[in-house]
Amino acid sequence: MNEERFQMFGESKTQINYIIFTIRKNKIGILSARDMSKKEWRKYYDK
Repeated sequence: MNEERFQMFGESKTQINYIIFTIRKNKIGILSARDMSKKEWRKYYDK
């Protein structure tokens, strides 16, 4: 299957996450969700 994947950074009260997801039949499917690395965190906050 060749599907488009998207990435997103999100934050809650206690953590910051890096999420990879796809959209199938108008539904979001999460492929990966994890805490951000220090490098990703710096990139996120430098914007």
